[in-house]
Amino acid sequence: MTALVIVAGGCQKKDTGSAAAPGGKATFGIGMTVKDLSNPTWSATCQRIDELVKADGGTFTFVDCQGNPNSQIQQVENFISNDVNVIIIQVAEPNALENVLSQARKAGIKVYCWDNDIENSDVNWLISNYELGRVIGTQAAEWINAKFPGHGPDERYPIYADAY
Repeated sequence: MTALVIVAGGCQKKDTGSAAAPGGKATFGIGMTVKDLSNPTWSATCQRIDELVKADGGTFTFVDCQGNPNSQIQQVENFISNDVNVIIIQVAEPNALENVLSQARKAGIKVYCWDNDIENSDVNWLISNYELGRVIGTQAAEWINAKFPGHGPDERYPIYADAY
């Protein structure tokens, strides 16, 4: 996340006459739209990015489209009209968003796409969910084997949140 904020901070558009924030930091704006903010991962990510951006003198607006691509198109159009520097998007429907994201890029806005390989973005951050699951499973097995040594794979143990 820190890398994203660093990149976003460097994505200044041409001078629009905006004043620097206190302390001499340049102001910048980031808009983020995700499928569903009731997802704890997305909610926590947005909250943390908000803290980092504000600490660097920027503004951060985050919204969810509730899985509706038409709502997400409107959100991106709002980000464009509000002249943000960066749009971070977890697309609801990749094909539906290509046109509006192209408009954003033509307006000089950097587009960062999270978890989809789309054409009209500057960065696509892709994660193999299969590989991520394999790594998580491996780490869980290592933890279980360390906490319960000498037991075979046929034995089952209830694991409680307060067990560690």
